[in-house]
Amino acid sequence: MPVSKGGQWGLYFLPAGVPQAVLGWVSFDTTNGTFSGTVTWTKESAPGTYYTNGFTNSSVLLGSIYSAAYQRTNGLALNNPTLALSGGNLPLEVIEPVNLSGLESYVSADKSLTLTINPSTGGFSGQYVAPGTGKKIPLTGVVLQMQDVARGLFLGTNQSGEVLLQGN
Repeated sequence: MPVSKGGQWGLYFLPAGVPQAVLGWVSFDTTNGTFSGTVTWTKESAPGTYYTNGFTNSSVLLGSIYSAAYQRTNGLALNNPTLALSGGNLPLEVIEPVNLSGLESYVSADKSLTLTINPSTGGFSGQYVAPGTGKKIPLTGVVLQMQDVARGLFLGTNQSGEVLLQGN
């Protein structure tokens, strides 16, 4: 579907073979390269591991253009960066200061949290090693340059969780 003259785009996404849909209106701001909108994500009741009773969630969608010109940095200029994990069956929110290692990787002092940014795409991957169990939980997401953060998700036992890398 094309973007309207007013900068709005009707979003409708239905993954193949999955009983869930995401829909809403997204507004584009070409002056600063950002987009936002309110979207609704619905999932029907279905057997499986995650959210078997189904759900309907409305949320704010935020995004920005990612410029690969930042390849010699990592797209972010963070002072005193912290990496936070919440939800996803964690007993408590995890908030750890992280240090930049090289140009792309953020690592906590005990190395239980790692996050590596792909400078050509702005995507990231990483992992959290849960204390006591040693279980490695994969992290994934994207850099939002205009907001100067990286946001993403991880999957817990039967819930999804949020990843947030930001500076002070």
